[in-house]
Amino acid sequence: MLARRAFAIVMHFFNSITDAVVLTMKTSFTARLLITALSVAALSSAARADDLNIKTMIPGAPQIDAESWILIDYNSGKVLAENNADSRRDPASLTKMMTSYVIGQAMKAGKFKESDLVTVGNDAWATGNPVFKGSSLMFLKPGMQVPVSQLIRGINLQSGNDACVADGRLRRRQPGRLRQPDEQLRQRSGPEKHPFPDRSRS
Repeated sequence: MLARRAFAIVMHFFNSITDAVVLTMKTSFTARLLITALSVAALSSAARADDLNIKTMIPGAPQIDAESWILIDYNSGKVLAENNADSRRDPASLTKMMTSYVIGQAMKAGKFKESDLVTVGNDAWATGNPVFKGSSLMFLKPGMQVPVSQLIRGINLQSGNDACVADGRLRRRQPGRLRQPDEQLRQRSGPEKHPFPDRSRS
């Protein structure tokens, strides 16, 4: 009798342990499954967050109040954004930049010196030429003798239309000296889209 009761107690204890082990295994498996699911969800959320951060870090095209513009990466030359970039527009200050560039290339090639003097004519008279009315000027006067270096500064810093006209006298005085860099500039800038007519004979 005692033996049966002892055996029954042992079996009950064994069954309890077995149930506990099975429950622990199930719980452990469920926990692992839950942890895995949470990890995947966390990684997915992190990936979406990173993607969102990247999109946030890269802004869209700027809102520019202009009919035609272009934004280019300085290092790669890649066009980042543009609007009517290939449409023909009045060159405005671009002609001043080109004038300065052509004169600078001629000086670099030894065709002119910074100290060379340019005599200001009536066409470059800041207040006497009605074409200049309302434009940016260096305020030159007829008869002034101005070094090329100062005229270039007047173009680049003051955006002086009168300085461009005065520098243009170099072309009329000795047009052949500037023709080669001017033609090279036309070739590089794309003459079919951005023509710069030869004014050396005008």
